[in-house]
Amino acid sequence: MVNHIGFYVPNVPESVTKWKAAGLKTEPGQREGQAYVTTPDDLVRIEILENKMLTVPIAFDHIHFWVTESSVQEMQSWYVKMFGAAPFKRGQFAAATIRAWLCSLQSRTLRPCRPKGVGWTISDSRSKISRRFARGGSSGVKFDMPFTKRPELGISLAFLTDPWGTYIELNEGLNHL
Repeated sequence: MVNHIGFYVPNVPESVTKWKAAGLKTEPGQREGQAYVTTPDDLVRIEILENKMLTVPIAFDHIHFWVTESSVQEMQSWYVKMFGAAPFKRGQFAAATIRAWLCSLQSRTLRPCRPKGVGWTISDSRSKISRRFARGGSSGVKFDMPFTKRPELGISLAFLTDPWGTYIELNEGLNHL
């Protein structure tokens, strides 16, 4: 389950001041250069980290999943197998990267936030990843909708659920819109 998503900003205090002025709920982080923002509907918790070298106002960094300690390695292995993610350790977290960090938080009790899931744009629906998902197979994947061409939108979409209940959208063509 998704616990929170993370972004970098060049200056956390300045960003938090703007978000507070806009009426967003904010809270300090556990260390300098870290804060949290919650969407107005309380659905998504966002970790904000400072990167003074950043040349854009905000940049995506990671998705933190909240799973039981016994599921951490299994989850990391599943994302490596299914998406070709590269496994590694980021600080104390088992992680994998698919042009974004996917970090597993260990917990005895689940503390999910309420977004239904995450989504990725892939470059070619005929790619190895897409074919694997389009065929289904015995990979622990539950397809909510197999790859479907949407000519009126100029994209193809698929929706699936990972073994831990995270809803995943795979789309092809959004980068061309």
